[in-house]
Amino acid sequence: MPRENKDIVLDYERNITVNPMTFQFPNMHALDYLPYGICQLATVVRQEEIAFNQNQAIPGSSVDAFGPMGLRYASYFNWFCSSLTNYLRLVGFVELVTQQQWFGHDVTANMGRVKSYCSKYVKDVVPDIVKWRNKIAAHSALTAPQDGDNPALLEYSVIDFVSYRHPYLTAGAMQLDSLDGSSSDMTSWALTEVFERLKPRFWPEMEISPFPASDP
Repeated sequence: MPRENKDIVLDYERNITVNPMTFQFPNMHALDYLPYGICQLATVVRQEEIAFNQNQAIPGSSVDAFGPMGLRYASYFNWFCSSLTNYLRLVGFVELVTQQQWFGHDVTANMGRVKSYCSKYVKDVVPDIVKWRNKIAAHSALTAPQDGDNPALLEYSVIDFVSYRHPYLTAGAMQLDSLDGSSSDMTSWALTEVFERLKPRFWPEMEISPFPASDP
């Protein structure tokens, strides 16, 4: 955060603010670098989407996963997902400790409440991203299986998952069915669509290139 003695709005919808000069946790640098990284990833992917749209042999057609796109884009989606959920957890944390006027010793004394509050905040904002973060981006479900994870989901957590659905590069548009009849059942989402949807609420000053007017 800029070192200025004034309130900075973190969430315009819930009016969550923080003054970095008076906040009881003064070194919240992640509130600076995470939005920057999130915007950088959205910027790169949008430029790729624009180029992809312009270079299609059949305008508006789709391109499925399990090809070269995964090598180029899969990590962008996982980095974005992890950074976004980390950032939102911090915003929820600011709201909680501001309401409660908690300091470090209060956080350690209320660890379960802090964790559940931050988790609920993220689920309220981006429910479509939470499962992706938990099963793929933070760590592959295949290497950290939990009760309820079926064979299709475990395998899906390590495959190439990026597809093109005009005009977006998209994660989860294709699903995986296993021989046991189970399905990966992951929610589809587009990185730049998520960024632009959240931008007015969290980062109204940040910009990525719009699609050219010729793109529907």
